[in-house]
Amino acid sequence: MICTNCGNKQESGNFCGKCGSPINVEHEQQTNVTPVSQAKQPIEEPVKETQNETIDKVKQHSKQYWGYFVYYLKHPTSAIQHTNETKNGLISIGIYALLMTILLISFLNTLIDSIGFSSFYSTKPSISIAFSYLIACIISIFIAITTLYVVNRILGKPYTYSQIISIYSSFLTLPIILNIIAFIFLLIHSFVFFGISMLIAYILVLGIIPIYIITILLHNNSNKIDSFYGYLIFYIAYMIINAILFTIFADSILGDFINTFEEFYNNIPF
Repeated sequence: MICTNCGNKQESGNFCGKCGSPINVEHEQQTNVTPVSQAKQPIEEPVKETQNETIDKVKQHSKQYWGYFVYYLKHPTSAIQHTNETKNGLISIGIYALLMTILLISFLNTLIDSIGFSSFYSTKPSISIAFSYLIACIISIFIAITTLYVVNRILGKPYTYSQIISIYSSFLTLPIILNIIAFIFLLIHSFVFFGISMLIAYILVLGIIPIYIITILLHNNSNKIDSFYGYLIFYIAYMIINAILFTIFADSILGDFINTFEEFYNNIPF
């Protein structure tokens, strides 16, 4: 496969691993087909995959994801027309959730070190908080995706669940960048800008992006009800579900924080 934009050659993928431009896979497949009458297809014996081949595949997939990432960072709304990137979308969801978890735990540990409680700190609360927040973050994202799917399925154009995942996750490129910036601010102890970057990313993922997507999906596609009322139905349902979810996970995470600081207090020599 050859990218028509920059001339980069690669074996597979929907996006160029060098410049991020989309590649017409169907056209490439048609131009590379050899008629059966002109060439006999040799029977290949299965060969065990070597370590070098595995590394090459990892590099190839990394380049493909990088092309996907760059393209949708520049053109996130084009995901409405390209809904076959579920695999890359799930990778983006995992990266975002993992980054948010690392940021939370890193901030907690930095805060503990700054106030001089590191000698009394146990790693168990940190692991518990990290796991709870990672699960909460992933569930929150799929609550948004599921709500988008249900409301759009009833009122708008019937996209499949995997297509909604593909559309939603294509907008996560900017929040991922913001989380990386937040981590840099945390390393230099610039807590104000760290908090701002992390908060903007959080609001984008669970606030602005779902609302923006449902607005696009229902606009001119809602036959049963006006898109404005469809938007209100989505917003109300989404807020209620998130309020319930927040109550459940906030108790767990807040309890871990309280237990952590109780440990600090009980171990402080007076």
